[in-house]
Amino acid sequence: MNAVLKHDDKDQELAVVEPKSLSELLAVGDTCPADFYNNPEYLEQVKTVKELAKSLVHTIDDQGRADSKKDAAAIRKYAKTTDSFALGVFRSMSDKFKVWRDSFTAEIKELNAIADGIDAKFKKMEQEKLESITQLLKDQLTASREESGVKSDFQVKSVDLSGMVKLSGTITDKGKLTTKAMSFIKAITDGELAHQNKTGMRLQTLENRCLRADINPPLAAINLGNELYGTDEEFDAKVDALIVAETERKTEAEARIKKQLEADNQKVLEDALADQQKAAVEIARQEQPKPLDQPEATPAADVKVSVAATERHQTTRRAVAPTDDKKTVSVIATFQISVRSHISTQAVIDHLKTKLPDDLKAALISCSGQENG
Repeated sequence: MNAVLKHDDKDQELAVVEPKSLSELLAVGDTCPADFYNNPEYLEQVKTVKELAKSLVHTIDDQGRADSKKDAAAIRKYAKTTDSFALGVFRSMSDKFKVWRDSFTAEIKELNAIADGIDAKFKKMEQEKLESITQLLKDQLTASREESGVKSDFQVKSVDLSGMVKLSGTITDKGKLTTKAMSFIKAITDGELAHQNKTGMRLQTLENRCLRADINPPLAAINLGNELYGTDEEFDAKVDALIVAETERKTEAEARIKKQLEADNQKVLEDALADQQKAAVEIARQEQPKPLDQPEATPAADVKVSVAATERHQTTRRAVAPTDDKKTVSVIATFQISVRSHISTQAVIDHLKTKLPDDLKAALISCSGQENG
């Protein structure tokens, strides 16, 4: 507000009146002045207050919030009081003063709008700054996780940053995060990294325990369930139970497989021996003398003996053959095979011969067997 020139009748001089501040102008009493209607300075004062209110600037911090609320409240109080004065004068007079009343109403409306604008402006700027602070914290958290090597599986999905999303104490005047804010982010990262390392050590423990128990491939995290992240006691108890259960399962499976293999091998052996026995009987039958003056056919058992004798004779001839600078080595091997009681010893011998390669068959001197038990 510009200085006002005031005429002093006593000294016949003009004195300069200093403009009042906004706070002085807003300090209006509760009683309506007697010259409120006749003195145009009151309306001009409202206009002056309006212009001063428009020029108010508040810092975007906690103190600024408090000052803005205080100024807005003072302006509203002044507007309400002044409006009540104008309304009182209006009501005490006739409708001829409506134009005068409307002029006050328009000015007061604008004044209230300015007060509302102060609040809205601050709230908008405050929200923008808080959003900027939130983004700075998120960016720093991402960088901290990458630097510490925290894997995505161990990063808290909805981390709570609200403790540091505030106007004071989070960023410096230059827009950087404060030491307190950096420590806040580091604490989050350290917690995630500790959880990751603990989980890795537990999975390594599970793998080592499995390998020592001859469980391969080892059990995995899915087998542990929630106990992977439980207390040490819960984790150890779960691992013990898994090892016992897996060992029992493996033992049972191996026993079933062994039993099945033994049954399959026994059947194959029995079938092969039965075929060999049938073939030997057929050979013996075909080699019996057919003329009538010949003795009766040799029983199958005698034929087997003859075959064995022939084999020994042939072996003898091979043994006396010239060997030049070579020597003959005799190897004795004994096989114990469990067969059903109706299968003969010779059938077992014949079956084993069929399993020998040609070079071993040629070198075979004798092959005999006996029943034990």
